[in-house]
Amino acid sequence: MTRQRIAILTCLTKHPGHYTAAEIFALAKDEYPALSRATVYNTLPILVEEGKLSKIVSDDATAVYDTTVITHAHAVCPVCGKWEDVFVPEVSRVIGETFGDDVPYTLSIQRICKKCKK
Repeated sequence: MTRQRIAILTCLTKHPGHYTAAEIFALAKDEYPALSRATVYNTLPILVEEGKLSKIVSDDATAVYDTTVITHAHAVCPVCGKWEDVFVPEVSRVIGETFGDDVPYTLSIQRICKKCKK
């Protein structure tokens, strides 16, 4: 694994969550100033292919990269756009029974987050 990939993964390990490519570049650039935008953008599909990141396409067709790689659902705030991981074993069980075990799925639930409710 290249030093650049290790730097990006190290940064995302320190700051787990859901990020666009631009957000990952900004986050990584703070910690590793020598990283270029092209390196980050070219590395993300490789990290997805290696199973180190998950890629989700949002409703507005923006790619969002998730540091949680096990199959799970998401709650997305329609006000601020914040993504949260949601683990619903019953959903996974029903999908497994219907389509077979280990079938990856994408499920996004729109929910106003606590911050936006205030």
